[in-house]
Amino acid sequence: MPTTPTTIYDAYGRPAKHSKLLERDKSAPSLMGVRTPWFDPIATGLTPLELAYVLRDATEGETRAYLTLAEEMEERDLHYASVLATRRTAIKQLPVYIDAVDDSPAEERLAEELRALTREDTFLRLIHDMSDAIAKGYSISEIEWERSESQWWPAKFKWRDPRYFLPDRETGDELLLVTTDNPLGEILPAYAYVQHRAQRKNGLVVRGGLAFLAARAYLCKSYSLKDWLAFAEVFGLPLRIGEYDEAATAEDKAKLLSAVANLGSDAAAIVPSGMMIRIIDGAKSTGGDRLFEGLANYFNKETSKAVLGQTMTSEDGSSLAQAKVHDKVREDILRGDGVDLAATLYRDVIRPFVDLNYGPRPRGQYPRIRLEPRVEEDLKGFTDALTPWVDRGLRIEASAVRDKFGLDEPDDNAEILQPKGGATAEGPTGAPAQPAGGTPPERTAKNTATFAEGEPETQDEVEKLVRAALETDWVRLLDEGDGPTAAMRSIIDQAQNYDELRTLLRDYLQRVNSAELVEHLATKLFQARGLGDATDEVEL
Repeated sequence: MPTTPTTIYDAYGRPAKHSKLLERDKSAPSLMGVRTPWFDPIATGLTPLELAYVLRDATEGETRAYLTLAEEMEERDLHYASVLATRRTAIKQLPVYIDAVDDSPAEERLAEELRALTREDTFLRLIHDMSDAIAKGYSISEIEWERSESQWWPAKFKWRDPRYFLPDRETGDELLLVTTDNPLGEILPAYAYVQHRAQRKNGLVVRGGLAFLAARAYLCKSYSLKDWLAFAEVFGLPLRIGEYDEAATAEDKAKLLSAVANLGSDAAAIVPSGMMIRIIDGAKSTGGDRLFEGLANYFNKETSKAVLGQTMTSEDGSSLAQAKVHDKVREDILRGDGVDLAATLYRDVIRPFVDLNYGPRPRGQYPRIRLEPRVEEDLKGFTDALTPWVDRGLRIEASAVRDKFGLDEPDDNAEILQPKGGATAEGPTGAPAQPAGGTPPERTAKNTATFAEGEPETQDEVEKLVRAALETDWVRLLDEGDGPTAAMRSIIDQAQNYDELRTLLRDYLQRVNSAELVEHLATKLFQARGLGDATDEVEL
């Protein structure tokens, strides 16, 4: 039965003393508290100076404005949202593998428990929530543990707004929970959170988020789009100029301005005597559209490079061959994301599960978790290459082969697929199979007949010929009396060392009469060839 020591420590060295603390929410939002779900917008009317202040404050530990901006960037910039969603969706599709420490039944059962956990919906949502760190630098999910009589189980992983957590002002790395009593944050309890950090670069945790890198491109692109829309509003319209003399009053000037403004939509206007409207053809005012579009496309491509590592699969104008090459580059980034996620899950999910249920273990004695892109393999070629080595006695872990094929360890009461004839890896009747190098069973007519019984109606003439030879001729020629098999066994029993064995074998081969064996072999080969030729003629 799983046991839990009095005091255990997590990967950060924090003791887990209060079991009840793991079974309740510790960082849920509240309308009236410091962890409110409502935050003032940052992106509205954002200027370069304000953006500089936001990024500076984030590096000094005040991350709320920066995290709010990162959230709004995903809602306002279609291209940034698209490429970021592409990368996060690819992460969600990474297969999850659990590797047992060894092939012992206890370790396989533990690995199966963890595999069952990774197949639950709450774990799959956890992978998606953790990928939020790619944009913001870090993500936090609270673990809600359930305790039965004999086991702790992570029943839910609840995403928490990263604005509820602040980096430690002393180290800039450890994350602290904001509370009413301590707005600067307090230390997180052990085994209660999954803390994932993006590993884009070294340094402060907030600097690792892509939003920190893409914020400047977002601001420049928003200015470009704003000017583009203003340009599009008047593009193609002639320039309208109203002229008034020096004696015009303020009221006259207002009437003239109204007439000029309404001329574009009404196509008609009246002005007082002494005033004039001139229209200047704007047909030659071209090229502005390409300027703004070029700026927007430039920032889109730079954003694609930052998020996906390439532009071919996210921008127009690429060939299929180019897209495949660049997709390989993106796969490298995806593999890196999988390594980072696996490290976090091992630290914050796998180790806590084992520690709470089975007690702490030495380093390297915990099951490992991997998130890796699925690679198309030639499993048939793998099987064909492996089978001869197994037949020759090479020891292969069954779990390694199951992992290669993505197969789980069968339960005791599961229906097991059987090879033709009912034989299993343990032998036809459940007894252990004959180990490689052991003494083979005696070749008798009874054994060979049993081997050939299978499905007689499906045997062709060649198979019948082989069966007849195995049942009679080969047993007599090789095993009975002074046959080669008996002689070889006698020589091996007599030899005292390797040199003596070589001498005895050489003497035997010089005096042995193999004429009958060679004649018998030639006869059977001739008969088999004749049957094959006859079969070919019938088919033709």
